[in-house]
Amino acid sequence: MSHVTVLAGGGGAAKFLMGLVDVLPEEEIDVVVNVADDYEMSGLRICPDIDRLLYSLAGEVDPYRGWNRTHETYNCQDTIRKLGVRSRARIGDHEMATQLVRSSLLNRGANLEEVTSELANRFGIGTRILPASNDRVRNRIHHPGGTWSLEEYMGRGEGSKVVIGVSYEGADTAVAPDSVIASILDASRVILAPSDPVLSIGPILAVSGIRDALSRTQAGVVAISPVVGSLAVAGGAGPLLTLTGSTEVSARGVAERYQGFLGDMIHTTDLGKLDAVRELGVGVWVDNILINNLDDATRLASRVANPKRSVTRPSQLKYRS
Repeated sequence: MSHVTVLAGGGGAAKFLMGLVDVLPEEEIDVVVNVADDYEMSGLRICPDIDRLLYSLAGEVDPYRGWNRTHETYNCQDTIRKLGVRSRARIGDHEMATQLVRSSLLNRGANLEEVTSELANRFGIGTRILPASNDRVRNRIHHPGGTWSLEEYMGRGEGSKVVIGVSYEGADTAVAPDSVIASILDASRVILAPSDPVLSIGPILAVSGIRDALSRTQAGVVAISPVVGSLAVAGGAGPLLTLTGSTEVSARGVAERYQGFLGDMIHTTDLGKLDAVRELGVGVWVDNILINNLDDATRLASRVANPKRSVTRPSQLKYRS
């Protein structure tokens, strides 16, 4: 059975996937998810990107916050804080239950892929959610005084976010599960969701085997730009792009990061940049990439997943310097 494989992380990806499951049977969708935002809190393994997908695809995401579970309460964490344990993250009672189950299964010897599959089954989700690696990979944000974890970085005020670089701790030894490589190689189409190229897609590509699989797959690879003009749609992707190798904050700057496997990019009309993207040997589709509601997500997913719309395959790529 043919399937579509999506590389994903963050809120934009979760919104897009809610539209994609309206377009395709959920069993025909695989999602390779960023794990570099994971962290430990009070002995529990927290996987923000995986959990956001679980809640979104199960129809249990808070429509106002866009990431919490619906009707969330915070009695457990409020009590923990009264007992002197502090955390920048605010974990609700329903979400805490997910962390307890995940951590219990991990402590019994299951790996993250097995645990995620079990959680997806318990949430009634037919889509395969595949962690990019079972090994530990963590985003590290470097600043003049040292290094922040992602949670520390996000907790800083804008004025104090003086960043000089980003690295992916553990990526040099992490490997992708066989299921991730097979999903990419056997896909009918690979989609890079509108995710942060540095903090969400970057750590996925840094895991051994994934970039190579993307260059070898016979599926066309299409990316949804998370940048409109010179502004990131959400998150800190803008300034981090140029700090980590892109020549500019633009659709071209995003496409540069995916050279070697990217066939086409879809982004909102930016006439001054269309030719700049094409100069990289990447095809351009123009459409509104902003997702403000489920109708937007479904419209965009219909365009990207349309099997009648051809996508350049890696063997056809002709990159220019």
